[in-house]
Amino acid sequence: MIHSALILGSLTLLGFFGNANASANKTEPNTRDGKALSVFNVVTFPNVACGASTGYNGTCYTASECTSKGGTASGTCASSFGVCCVFNLACGDSTTQNNTYAIISSYSTSSDADPCSYKICKQNADVCKLRIDFDI
Repeated sequence: MIHSALILGSLTLLGFFGNANASANKTEPNTRDGKALSVFNVVTFPNVACGASTGYNGTCYTASECTSKGGTASGTCASSFGVCCVFNLACGDSTTQNNTYAIISSYSTSSDADPCSYKICKQNADVCKLRIDFDI
C-alpha cells in the first residue's frame, strides 16, 4: 500500500511575466509562452518496515497517518518525508498493523491469575502467516 504526503514547494517568480519591453512596444509580438508553475509536489512512498530511533521496528507512514492509526512517531524514513511509526498494544487491545509490540512489563505466575490477551487481525486477505518474536 502506498500513501502520499503533500509537500509545499517554493515559488520563484524570476522570468514569470515575460519580456518587459514586449508590453511597452505593442507591435513586437510576445515570443515567450506562459508556463504554469506548480506550487505543490506530491511525494509517494511505500509503507515498508523501518528502524525506529527507539530500537524497535516500525512502519513508514506520514506523520498524520501514524497519529490517526494510533502509532507513535519514532524517527524518520523515506528521505524524511515519513516517520517510522511504532505500534504498542495494551492488555485487551487489537491491531491490524505490522510491527506491533505487546509489552508486558511484569508478570508473575503466582500472583497474576490471567495474563493479557491480544487480538491480531489480518491487514488484508492475502496474509497467510503470523510471526511472533519473544524477547526475554
